[in-house]
Amino acid sequence: MTSDPKDAAGRLRALLDQAAAAARSGGIKRLAELAEAMDQAAHDLAAAGSSRDILADLRVRAGRNGALIAAARRGIADAQDRLRAIGGVARGLSVYTQDGRGLTHARAATTVERRA
Repeated sequence: MTSDPKDAAGRLRALLDQAAAAARSGGIKRLAELAEAMDQAAHDLAAAGSSRDILADLRVRAGRNGALIAAARRGIADAQDRLRAIGGVARGLSVYTQDGRGLTHARAATTVERRA
C-alpha cells in the first residue's frame, strides 16, 4: 500500500515544527521523544515519494532545527563553563605573579557571608 506523500510530508512537517518549539523552550527530553517519530515519518515519506517543493520545504525546516539545536548545545556548554568558573572562584583566587608563575590564594572558610 502506498501512502499519500502529502500526508507523510504533513506529519513530518508538524513533527519538525514541534521539534523547533521544543528546542526554543529547552525541551531536550521532548526532542528525544520526537526523534523516533520523525525518523518513521521520514521513512514513510521516502516510501511514498514526494515532490521537490515539499522536500525543499522540509529541508529548510530541518536546517532551521539543526541551527536551533546547535545554539542550544552552545548555550548549555556556555552555562557549564560559567558554573565551573563560579566554582573556581569559590575555591580561591588564581593569579599570575610578575615572573609568570601561577599563584592561588585560598579563601578562608569564614570570609564568605551566607544568607538564608
